[in-house]
Amino acid sequence: MSKKKKCRQYSVEYITFGFITSPQNTQLPMCLLCNQVFSNEAMKPSRMMEHLKRKHPDQQEKDITYFTNLKMNFTKRKKITTLFKTPTTNISKGLEVSYKISRLIAQNAKSHLIAEKLLIPVIKEVILMTSSDPDVIVSMIPLSNDTVSRRIKEMANDVESQVIADLQTREFAIQLDETTVRDSEAILMAYVRYIKDAKIIEEMLFSRLLVTDTKGISIYECLQTYFDENRIPLHNILACVTDGAPAMIGRYRGFIAMLKREIPGILTIHCIIHRQHLVAKSIGGRLHETMNIVISMINKIKANPLNDRLFRQLCHENDEEYERLLFHTEVRWLSKGRALTRIFNLFDTVITYLESTNYYIPMDTSVLKSDLAYLADIYSKINELLLKLQGNNVSLIKVKGLIIGFMNKLRLYKNNIGRKDFTLFPCLSKISVNEDNIIVYCEHLDNLIMDMKIRFKDVEEIKIPGWFINPFIIDPDTVPSQIQEILIDLQANIEAKILFNANSLEDFWIKISTTFQALWMEIKVLIMAFPTSYLVEKGFSAVSELLSKKRNRLKICEQGDLRLYISKIEPNITKLCKDHQPQGSH
Repeated sequence: MSKKKKCRQYSVEYITFGFITSPQNTQLPMCLLCNQVFSNEAMKPSRMMEHLKRKHPDQQEKDITYFTNLKMNFTKRKKITTLFKTPTTNISKGLEVSYKISRLIAQNAKSHLIAEKLLIPVIKEVILMTSSDPDVIVSMIPLSNDTVSRRIKEMANDVESQVIADLQTREFAIQLDETTVRDSEAILMAYVRYIKDAKIIEEMLFSRLLVTDTKGISIYECLQTYFDENRIPLHNILACVTDGAPAMIGRYRGFIAMLKREIPGILTIHCIIHRQHLVAKSIGGRLHETMNIVISMINKIKANPLNDRLFRQLCHENDEEYERLLFHTEVRWLSKGRALTRIFNLFDTVITYLESTNYYIPMDTSVLKSDLAYLADIYSKINELLLKLQGNNVSLIKVKGLIIGFMNKLRLYKNNIGRKDFTLFPCLSKISVNEDNIIVYCEHLDNLIMDMKIRFKDVEEIKIPGWFINPFIIDPDTVPSQIQEILIDLQANIEAKILFNANSLEDFWIKISTTFQALWMEIKVLIMAFPTSYLVEKGFSAVSELLSKKRNRLKICEQGDLRLYISKIEPNITKLCKDHQPQGSH
């Protein structure tokens, strides 16, 4: 009789010799170093040790940790190889990956060619580490230039469809503005704010080209056409914010006038940031002259590369904290305060350098420095306000508090300067200020206060009910009779009290809006209305970033790059994949 063949079992101790079980047959040993598979009889410690000494003498002194790490890496490579083992199944996965990569390209404002030129070679290099054929795997992921463009457009259309579906059945606020981009193209952009699943959603609604002019009638017709095409009821608009251009707020032919004729009860707002920017520009007399002189000094140094280098060297020799001045531009809201503060910190060095170039300064330098210190301080205060007015989910209630608070601060600033108390003015506190200069600064603060009272009269007149701030401490007898009963119900609701303590004011009212609809109807405009056109301005910045020199032919209003770049809504990639027959890349 033939001798029965003995079948050995793998032991975990064999890893000390660099051997594991073969992935194809667990009864056979395999060397982790050379991937050679031996017979079952070789599964002996002596045979394994002999193989390690003879084939891999440089590895025989390695400890068990080294071989354990090799085993983990082998397992990872096996998983990646297995993932792409069945081409038929993974062509479908490749389609999904193609969408996801295309979305990442759009979200990072990259050219569509980056997939072919950079991503595919990178993927191949990574796959080479798995001992798999990279060409087979990459062929399952379509990433050509045209394919990426189609994917981006499809995902953008899906996101837009989701927004449109929400607006067809919900009330919303809108902000819109127009700007001019390359080749004198005028773009009209609109953002919307609405409530979904007890959350405030802020999304871009559309960006469209204004083919001819940018008059109010053209803007209104563009908006109405979009709403008609997508069956969005125009009367769903609760509030609208624009800038102060005549095409927008003209009494008879402005966009707002036409919108009010269609929606009589709509709340319209002139952007608070634009108004505050106009207030900041209202300086006259000597301070206006000082501002022009300071800007010309900055331009003298910054506009000439040689002057800029020489000035930088002088700052270095004088051991200054900064070595460069900052440009000021009218279209950037925060640039003026920063530019003035920087030149004040470098004032003595600036004067020294300009005197060496025989530059004429048409003002006494002591008066100039005093005025510059005041302007740097007051514009820094205005910058702080403008920063607070910017951002997402800013409501009229917050804006009213900020504006009224700043007007009260201006009165405080005037009183303090009049008493020669410069504690709140960091730059003024570093120099001596005479009586004549103090009078000039107090007059300017008076003008700022009066200008703000005129420009923000409507904001001051916004009435915020006391029960809105805290509905649980208000006597129901002091509120209008139509909401007394429901206010009593709210005050007796224990869950509502917990929500009030755990959420912000706006979030609390949004969460209880369906339960206490009568109260919500009274204050929904205060929460939903846009107080500024910040999001549109942010959108225009995104347009400038996308339309770089290398991508100046991008059709920004037709392709989906802009929407995917700024949108927070996830496209339904699973649904889009089902609409396509999976195909490999060619």
